[in-house]
Parts: sequence; C-alpha cells; structure tokens
Amino acid sequence: VISINKMLTMELSPNRVDENGGKRLTLKVSRSGNWTAAEVFNIVSTADGRISMPNSITIPANQSGAIVYINVIDNDVLDNDSIINVSIEGNGYDAVTTKLYVVDNEYPDLKIETSKTVLKEGETFQLMIKTNRVSDNPILVTLTSENAKRFKFPTQVTIPAGEISQTVDVVAIDDNLPSLSLSNVFSVYADKHNKAEVTVLLEDDDMPALELTISPTQVSESAGPVSVAGILRRTTNTDSRITVRMTDDSNGRLYFGNRE
Repeated sequence: VISINKMLTMELSPNRVDENGGKRLTLKVSRSGNWTAAEVFNIVSTADGRISMPNSITIPANQSGAIVYINVIDNDVLDNDSIINVSIEGNGYDAVTTKLYVVDNEYPDLKIETSKTVLKEGETFQLMIKTNRVSDNPILVTLTSENAKRFKFPTQVTIPAGEISQTVDVVAIDDNLPSLSLSNVFSVYADKHNKAEVTVLLEDDDMPALELTISPTQVSESAGPVSVAGILRRTTNTDSRITVRMTDDSNGRLYFGNRE
C-alpha cells in the first residue's frame, strides 16, 4: 500500500518589492488530494504594517487552487527593510511558508556639522559627518566643496559599521593672495541617503589695510585739474602687488588722473 500525504503549495509573485512600488502581489495556493469539497485555509504573516492581505483563502469545490492579492503600504516612515514570513495552514495539511521582502523607500539623513563657522586662512577645523541610522556595513560618504582649491580635505569619508558619525580635519589654505571674504558650502552624499550641507565663512588674512590722504580737503569749484592731490598708502601686507579701484559720490564733478 502506498500512502501519499496531501500537500499544500504556495507561490508569491513577486516576492521582493519596493515599499512605494505600487505593485499588487499575487499569492497562489494549491492543494493535492481530494478536491470535491471547498476548503478554507488560514493566512498568517509575521507582523508588519507595510502589507495588507486577507486572513484566509478559500479553494472552491472541484478546484485545485485559488488566488488572493497582497497590497504593499507606503507608510512614509524610515524603517529597516522587512523580511515577512507568509504561511498557509489548515484542514490537516502541513503548513507552508514563503518569504516576502519589502525594501524601504525612505532614506536615512546625512548631517554635517562644523567646529567653526567663521575662519581665517591657514586655520584647521573639523567637519563631523553623521547619519540618523546605524548601518551594519560601512557607509562611504562623498565630501565636496564649492571652492575646493581654497581647502584641503578628504573627498571620501567612511562612517564605520555600527557607528553614526565620522570626523575629518579640513585646512583653509593660505594662498598669500588678497581676496574678499568667501562663503563656502560643504556637501555630503552617500548611496541611499539624503544629502546635507553646511556653510562656512572664510576670511582672507592677506587683505591689506589702506589709508587715503587728500590735500587740501577744501577747494574752489574753479580750481581746475590737479588742484587736489591724494596719497594712497598700504600699511599692512606689503609683500605683494595689489590693484585698488577708487570711486566717489560726486556724480561726475571730480576727475581722477588714474582710478586704479
């Protein structure tokens, strides 16, 4: 005598989805053995708020199987990816289980903090790069600067596995050239993370102090050209050549021999 146990089988398609993919999943349940009567089977899953499905499935009389649908819910919450066990059981059949993988579509944030918001050329400061979710794997972060030539810094930073931050040193390069203060944005990027930015103000230490003396300070309108002499002196940082542009608010009533 050969005894064949009755069996259940199940097929889940697809079995891996993005949380915001908008796909309806198909769960097909099939039975062996006697088909003459309708049978109701329980659908059991590990708790997860990102799927919606019925708690049972009915295979009609004289049919080998039936289909139900599973919907994935986008909850707009930063979650870990889910592995959900879906099981079918009942009517003396051995329970069968399959796995559903739901990939979260909300990404963790990056954050970048600076030890100084205002700095001078030649100074060293720190940038702390953070994430709001610990990863089991190292997180490779790309660090960029609007004015990369004015700073010395690593372009790749790794947040170690199991950590939420990494700190790097940044040097404001002293180029020995006079220039205006500079507002610079540092940005960080990483795969499947939201980017972040921070702004620092770089003050130039090569800008010379200027002193302008005009003589005489009072003159007649009819005095003619070269009636007033001006002396422009540089009192600091005299080791390089600079160009100074002069302006006035006389609405064209003054003439400069040379404005630069």
